[in-house]
Amino acid sequence: GGYIKAGWYIKAGEYIEAGWHIKAGWYIEAGGYIKAGGYIEAGEYIEAGGYIEAGEYIETGWYIEAGGYVFSFTFALTCKVLITHQLPFGREFWAGIPALPEKFRDKILDTSKCWPDYQQMFTKKQAQQICKWEGWHWILRAQLEMFFGLKEEYKLTS
Repeated sequence: GGYIKAGWYIKAGEYIEAGWHIKAGWYIEAGGYIKAGGYIEAGEYIEAGGYIEAGEYIETGWYIEAGGYVFSFTFALTCKVLITHQLPFGREFWAGIPALPEKFRDKILDTSKCWPDYQQMFTKKQAQQICKWEGWHWILRAQLEMFFGLKEEYKLTS
């Protein structure tokens, strides 16, 4: 329910969840998800087999990798490389995006379809066009590009 802190690392075979912050000097790893009500911070990397979600920021010196999505409620990620395999939010969110061609909205809202169906629904050209929309926050655009297979990782430059 509180704070998890380690000078070196935090590692769990399943999941790591804290009501407040999660902080490690070197790395944080979980076979399942990592979830914090506050921030998630590691000196080198954060890695999860499932999603990574924080109420505040997510920060690391090198990379963030998730078998699911990565989401910060404050839309604040700091890393050099982001690697994800799924998208945050539900089908209603994605069906309502202006960048999405109208003909796909009902297909996305179809509850008989799952995430892999969405990956196959679009051609590479359609996926590229959706990702080009100027309205995306960089975190959502990066995850879309990886979800569609346009990129294997997203490298941040600064």
